[in-house]
Amino acid sequence: MINNVIVAQQIEEVPFENIRSVKGEMIISEDFPSYLVDESKISGGHAEYLFFPNTEEEIVALIKKMKEEELMITISAARTGIVGSAVPFGGAVLSLERMDSVIGLGYDEDVRKWFLRVQPAISLDEINHIVRLKKLELNQSIPQEGNWVQKFEEEHTHYYPVDPTEMTASIGGTIGANASGARSFKYGATREWIRRIRVIIGTGEVLVIPRGKYNAIDGKFIVKTSKGDYELKLPTYKMPGAKNAAGLYTKPDMDLIDLFIGSEGVFGAISEADVWLKEHTPQMSNVAFFKNENDALDFVIKLRTSEKIKPEFIEFFEDHALTLLRNKQKEEPKFVDMPTISEDITTAISFDLPYSEETLNEYFSEISIMLEECNSSLSNTWSAYEDREIARIKHFRHAVP
Repeated sequence: MINNVIVAQQIEEVPFENIRSVKGEMIISEDFPSYLVDESKISGGHAEYLFFPNTEEEIVALIKKMKEEELMITISAARTGIVGSAVPFGGAVLSLERMDSVIGLGYDEDVRKWFLRVQPAISLDEINHIVRLKKLELNQSIPQEGNWVQKFEEEHTHYYPVDPTEMTASIGGTIGANASGARSFKYGATREWIRRIRVIIGTGEVLVIPRGKYNAIDGKFIVKTSKGDYELKLPTYKMPGAKNAAGLYTKPDMDLIDLFIGSEGVFGAISEADVWLKEHTPQMSNVAFFKNENDALDFVIKLRTSEKIKPEFIEFFEDHALTLLRNKQKEEPKFVDMPTISEDITTAISFDLPYSEETLNEYFSEISIMLEECNSSLSNTWSAYEDREIARIKHFRHAVP
């Protein structure tokens, strides 16, 4: 039965005075200036309060206090965003940076998939580090009687596959932005990898939203709180088919969790999330270089249509990007720790491939033929499958703004 009514949960709050905070625009601007900017470099940020909560109970207390003082709240964590969403213009900054722990590991038997339950400020890098090295305690099974951590240790290596370029981003921020990136064509954006969230809303209450439990009816949801019922009417615009990150996600019968994913925190602060994990396969990173842009595009078509080659992603680097990298290499050789890019190269195609020892030679043979048909060659291509070399190619990709 479709249900569009969700009941908010009340939780205890702590005394507001017990929460670590900084008060005063002058003190914050002089002693904590990094909390007034993000990677957008938008200037003019200012705030009257800066908070560092450790728990949901503390977030509840400060949300209620700011509501009393009629001050807006800007949610902040890693501040890696490039659209200014973490830049405050008055009010309070709610920095969730201390809430950066793994809560536990579980296995959803209905869909037969592993998930990790985390706090909002943990970075994507840290999630993958913990999961790939299986750095979990036995008491972190969800539920504990499932012994999932012990069973997970016997499984193949897993990882969180969403790669929005900046892997130091916090999971809460990427959920708020529905971050995507190079792998989104194959794996989708963040939305496809979120199983469940906890959100603290403006009444100081908590919504627990698992995927698949609440769906819109007649284009609306009902949120029952201690302050009364709130009707959420969905926007009526049609979402574009192309990749986009503008505006709230909407469709007539949408899942409630998807309204919060990509909402940039306008409905509340995410305090907990379950992220799906995927079995990891070894990756080979490649950058193929071309003297002619049309040859590069022909190569992309061959990659996309090949029956043997199934890239994790395909990225295009045009001449201006390569010129920027060449100039940066001349000014600061260690910035891009890669061989010099020849001056007659106008285009590069970066792509990763999952492979096994059995398929490696076959892949190289196939790629060699494709490159030669596009007036390039393996000798004009960087390839790496060891972690250190893969990291160098990733740095090359991310060195272009």
